[in-house]
Amino acid sequence: MHFRLLSVLIMSSVQLAGCTYDDGPDPGKQFIKLDMDAPKANRVEVCHAYTCQMKTSYEFTSTNIAEITSLIRKIKRNDSPAEERRAIAYAIGLMERQVGAVLGIRDKAGMQWTASGDPTQQDCVDESTNTTSYLIVLQSNGLLRYHTVGGHVGRG
Repeated sequence: MHFRLLSVLIMSSVQLAGCTYDDGPDPGKQFIKLDMDAPKANRVEVCHAYTCQMKTSYEFTSTNIAEITSLIRKIKRNDSPAEERRAIAYAIGLMERQVGAVLGIRDKAGMQWTASGDPTQQDCVDESTNTTSYLIVLQSNGLLRYHTVGGHVGRG
């Protein structure tokens, strides 16, 4: 009986371990996997249409960056890692609105099972890849003090 339970636990663990990955500290690996350019200065390739079926170039203007910087300064209540994370969350939301307004991305919440190929929609691959790009833009503009952008870690 104990052997059977142990076997079930081991097999369950093996299956769960196969569902995760860690790209390590280099965020560039995700861009290589998706055959796209990594962000350069304020220029990014934006993934959309589910699993980066579409990649559209976007450059954050100096006005965009000024608006992001102002928001981050306004949101942070104190100079701490926790407050920086809170400000980053708001900054990413603003960046998504800036990009979406220009590229016509009007992503509906949740998984839209019939949206694959729809240029206005994004799935989790698009969202996580774009978030990494936006974090690199924040980092390259000196807006991250307590955090650095790392590689993707995921499950699925």
